[in-house]
Amino acid sequence: MLFRSGTCYQLTSSVVAAARRARVPGVLTAHEYKLICANQTFYDDAAGSVCTACVGLSAPRRALQPLQHRCMKASLPVSTVGAVEQLVSAPVWRAAAPLILAPSSFMRERLLHEGWPPDRVRHLDLPWRSAAEVVTPAPGPRDRIVFASRLVPLKGPDLLLRAWQRIAARHEDVHLEIIGDGVQAPALHARVQEEGIPRVTFAGQVDGARIRQSLDRAIVTAHP
Repeated sequence: MLFRSGTCYQLTSSVVAAARRARVPGVLTAHEYKLICANQTFYDDAAGSVCTACVGLSAPRRALQPLQHRCMKASLPVSTVGAVEQLVSAPVWRAAAPLILAPSSFMRERLLHEGWPPDRVRHLDLPWRSAAEVVTPAPGPRDRIVFASRLVPLKGPDLLLRAWQRIAARHEDVHLEIIGDGVQAPALHARVQEEGIPRVTFAGQVDGARIRQSLDRAIVTAHP
C-alpha cells in the first residue's frame, strides 16, 4: 500500500506512476487542492484573495489561468512552472486512481465536482485528540472560539476578525482565542486595539499541551 499526502510544487509525480506500474494501490490525503488548483490553495497570491478560476475547466484552459493571474507568489516564472507541473501531474494522478481521503466535506464535494468517482473519495473526519489520550478536564467553561494557525493572508485571520465583530455583539459570554504567529500578527493586534474589538486573546506560539487546553474549552474551532 502506498500512502502519500500528494506531491508538492514542482516535485516529480513519477513515484506515483511507478507505483501504478507495479500495481501498488495508493492512498492520497487531500490536504490541499492540488488536484484542482496549480497553487493548491484556491488563493491568488498576486491579488491576495480567494480564487476559483480553475474550477471546472479543461486541462488546457486550467493551465492558462496561472499565467494570466500570476497567482503563484505573484510571479510569472513561478506560475509558469506551476502550470506546466499541473499539466504533467494531473493525468498521472487520474491514471493512478488512488483512494482519496478528504479532511472536509467541502474538499470531497469539490473533487466530486471535478469528476472524481464518489467511491474513490471519502470524507475522513479526523479528531484533534486521539482516542487513547487521557483527557484532563479543562480549567474553565466552554466559552470560546479557537483559531490555531499561521497568521498570514492565506489563512484568513482578517476575515475571522470581521466575522467576530458581528458574533461578539450577539454573544457577550463568548471569547475569541487566536493561537499562532505570522506576518499579519502586528496588523491584527493593532486592529483589535484601534477598533476596540472585544474579548480577543492572542496566545502567540504555544506548545501542544497549551493548544489542547484551549481546544477543550472551545465551543467550535474556526477555519476561515
